[in-house]
Amino acid sequence: MKVFDAELLGFPLQVRATPVEFLWDFGDGSGDRSKSPGREPRRPADGSITHTYTEKGEYSVTLTTVYTGEFSYGTGWSPIPGTAAVPSDPLPMTVYRYHKYRVGEDCRAAPHGPDC
Repeated sequence: MKVFDAELLGFPLQVRATPVEFLWDFGDGSGDRSKSPGREPRRPADGSITHTYTEKGEYSVTLTTVYTGEFSYGTGWSPIPGTAAVPSDPLPMTVYRYHKYRVGEDCRAAPHGPDC
């Protein structure tokens, strides 16, 4: 949850945005939706948000966060109708080889390295 302070017609205003859903677009025509943005797991197999690419290539991954909102003029919180969907900037990535493990090297710098 994030609270923003503003002023409207000379009066202090607060707006509270709460993320309620996360929409993943993996760039290959598939996606996922969750109530959590996920987190970096200790092992890839333990990830809460995972995706397996079936083809090597260039992909662009985006995450769209859906928010509900509330506002307050200092007399309590009132809901803002609807939701706001805010997409992330695309994250470009290259899938060099299809397998379930992370590549520990830069395959562009060492194209003959392990996992490249």
